[in-house]
Amino acid sequence: MWSAADEYFWSWLRPSAWMVSRDRRDALVARLLASAARQNADFGMVLEAVARDGSFASRKPLQMVAWGLQGGLTLSQAAERVPGALRPEIRRAIALGEATGTLPEQLRLAASLLESPPARRFAEKSSTIPYLVMILTTLSAIFGFLSYYIVPKFRAIFNGFGTELPLATRFVLDCGETVVAVTPLVSLAVAGWATIARIGWRYQSRQWNISRWSWVWPSYRARNGTAMLLRQLSLARDRGLPAAEMVRQLEWTAPTRALRRLLNATAVGLEAGYPLGDVLVTQGFLTRTEASTLAGSEVVGNSRWVLLSLADCVEQRLGFRTAIRQEFVTPALTIGMGLLVGAVCVAFFLPLVKLVNDLS
Repeated sequence: MWSAADEYFWSWLRPSAWMVSRDRRDALVARLLASAARQNADFGMVLEAVARDGSFASRKPLQMVAWGLQGGLTLSQAAERVPGALRPEIRRAIALGEATGTLPEQLRLAASLLESPPARRFAEKSSTIPYLVMILTTLSAIFGFLSYYIVPKFRAIFNGFGTELPLATRFVLDCGETVVAVTPLVSLAVAGWATIARIGWRYQSRQWNISRWSWVWPSYRARNGTAMLLRQLSLARDRGLPAAEMVRQLEWTAPTRALRRLLNATAVGLEAGYPLGDVLVTQGFLTRTEASTLAGSEVVGNSRWVLLSLADCVEQRLGFRTAIRQEFVTPALTIGMGLLVGAVCVAFFLPLVKLVNDLS
C-alpha cells in the first residue's frame, strides 16, 4: 500500500524535481515499478502517486495508464495504449519482462542505463555537448550580428574612400551577406533536425546502444548490442529459460529492423543446435577469444558469471572508445572555432592597414 509518508515525500520533492533530468525521472519511475513488481504490489497505485507530482510532464498520461490497469489491462497493454506515458525503452523492458517472467530485472536494467549510460559511466563527459552547443550558439549570434548590422556599414565606409578592399575582407563580407540571405533556410534546417531527433526518440535504446539517429542510418553493429544480449542470456540461465526463447523475445521487442535481423539469425542458429559461442561469433556479437572463454565456462559451470563479466568488459570498451572520440572532437571543434574568429578579426583589420599605407 502507498503510505502517507510516501505521499508526503512526493509532495515535498515537487518544488525541486524540475531540476532533475528527464532520464533520471524516467529511471525513478522504472525503479518504482520494479519494486512494485518484486513485492507484487499494485502498479496503478504507484503510477497514481507519481502522477500527483506536478514536476512530471507526463503525469496525465501516467494517470491514464493507472486507469487502464484498474480496468484489467496488463502493464504492457496499458503502457502501449498511452505511448507518451513511459518512454519506449521502458515499454520494451516491460514487454520483455512480462514475456519472460523477469519484469523486475528488466525494469532495473533499464533504469540503471537511463541513469548512467556506458559512455557517461566510464568517462564523465556529460558537459561536452552543452559546452559545444553554447559555443556554437554564441558564435552564431555574434557572426549574425556582424553580418546584419556591421558588414553593410563597413562596406559603405570603405567604398566612400575609393579603396579596394583586400581579398580576405571581401571574402568575409560576401560570406556575411550569404549568411543573411540563407537565414530562412538555416531556420528550416534547424526545424528539420529537431523533427528528425523527435522521430528518432522512438527508436532510441540505451540497452542496445542505439541512438535516435539510427532510423536515418539503418545499419547496426552487432558489437553495440553485445552487453545487452549477454546480460539477457545470463538472466535466462538464472531463470532456467532456453537461450533461443530469450533471443526470440528480444527479437520481438527490438527497436530497429537491423537488430531484429541479427537476433533472428542468432535464434535460428540456437534452435538448430549450434553452440552459443559459435552462433554469437558468426553474428558478430563476440570475438573468438570471448567465445572460447564462454565455452570453457560452460564446461566448468559458471557460465552465468562469465556472461555478466563479458558484458561488463564489452560495455567498458565501448564507453572508453566513445570517450576517446570525444577527446579528439572537442579540441578539434574548439580550435576550428578559434581559427574562424581569428580569421574574421584579421579580415576586418586588414583594410585599416591598407588604408593607412595608402594615405601615407
